[in-house]
Amino acid sequence: MAARLALIRGEEALARRDFAAATRFARQAQVGYPSDGSYRDLQARRIAGLAQAEASRGAAGSKACDDVLAAAKRESSAGFRGEAGIAAAEAALAVGDGSGAARIARETVDECERLGEVEMAYRAALVAVRATRLTGDAESRRQAEASAAKHEIGR
Repeated sequence: MAARLALIRGEEALARRDFAAATRFARQAQVGYPSDGSYRDLQARRIAGLAQAEASRGAAGSKACDDVLAAAKRESSAGFRGEAGIAAAEAALAVGDGSGAARIARETVDECERLGEVEMAYRAALVAVRATRLTGDAESRRQAEASAAKHEIGR
C-alpha cells in the first residue's frame, strides 16, 4: 500500500513540477515493487525518468523514459503505452531534442489512434506541437496542430 501511495504522490509532484519530490516518491515506490517490468515498476521508472529529465535537463532521464517506452510496448496495456510515449517525448523535449520529441510524439499519436486511445492521442499530439515549435519546422508544426485539432477532447 505504501508503494501505491508513493506512485500517486509522485504523479501529483510531477503535475506540480516538483521534480525533487517526484523523484523521491518514485524511488519509494521502486523499493516497494520488484524491478520486473510490471505496470507499477514501469510507472515508478517513468515518473523517476521524467522528473530527472525535467529537473536536470539530463540525458539519463530521457534514456530512462525511452527504456520504459520500449518495455511498455512489449508488455503493457494500450493506455500505459500512451503514457510511456508521452513521457518519453516530454523527456526528449526537456533535454532539447525537439526532433526526437516530435518523432516519439507522432509515433505515440499513431499507436494511440490504432488502439482507440483518443485522450492519449490528443495529449501526444499536443506534445508534438510543442516539439515542432522547438525544431522550427513550420510544415511539421502545422501537421501536429492539425493532429491535435483532430483529437481534441469534447469537440
